Amino acid sequence: MPELPDLVYIEKRLKGDLAGRKIERVEVKQPIVIRVMLWQSFEEALSSEKIKAVEKHGPFLKISFNSLQMIIHFMLSGRFQLQGPAAKRIGNICFTLYLDNGLALHYGDSKKMGRVYLIEENRYEQIPGYTEQGVDILSRDFTFERFVKLIEKKRN
Repeated sequence: MPELPDLVYIEKRLKGDLAGRKIERVEVKQPIVIRVMLWQSFEEALSSEKIKAVEKHGPFLKISFNSLQMIIHFMLSGRFQLQGPAAKRIGNICFTLYLDNGLALHYGDSKKMGRVYLIEENRYEQIPGYTEQGVDILSRDFTFERFVKLIEKKRN
């Protein structure tokens, strides 16, 4: 699983490159990591969607669209690769999102342990462990007072 510094970097990089991009085509090669909580297929639901935001939440990465959200839990070996059409691809690609600017976002996972959930907006209860995440220690919500309150319940 990517550590916090890795997720911070992934979020920052993808946020800059993906925000505002439209998905022109979706290709699924190994659907074992995909969990679709919709009546449509992964490909149908994401085709022509526009990416609004990319955010991290604990060990999860959230990509928001118009009315959908993709929540990614990379686990041990999941990874993204954003590249142009001529670049060499990573191995073990599970799916690819082809964007309107000619770039492709590949999700690869050699161990097939990661999980990619496609949900209706804010339906987080469908994702194991998502709602149990605490306050992000890099956010403004993580204050000294909040830290003291969190550790008050712990034994010495």
